Amino acid sequence: MKIDKNYKGLINEGWRYKIEGNIETTESLEIDLDMGLYVTESIKAGESIKAGESIKAGEFIEAGESIEAGESIEAGESIEAGESIEAGWSIEAGWSIEA
Repeated sequence: MKIDKNYKGLINEGWRYKIEGNIETTESLEIDLDMGLYVTESIKAGESIKAGESIKAGEFIEAGESIEAGESIEAGESIEAGESIEAGWSIEAGWSIEA
């Protein structure tokens, strides 16, 4: 699954993009945007999550394999990956981080 500027429901807030609700896929998730992405609820991928900028979720971020972001990864609750978690700047979770 790929999220780019043409993704249905994507809101440009001027300094980041926002999606209301959840993003969920059984495949890998590629986020191809020129600004960070904020998802109001959670992000879940059966395989890996890869973003060139930052990713933020109001609840949790979960991937069956790896999570990678060029800038930061942030979740209000937890961040969990089956393999690795990597960010260019920072990783922050309200409760737990597990890889």
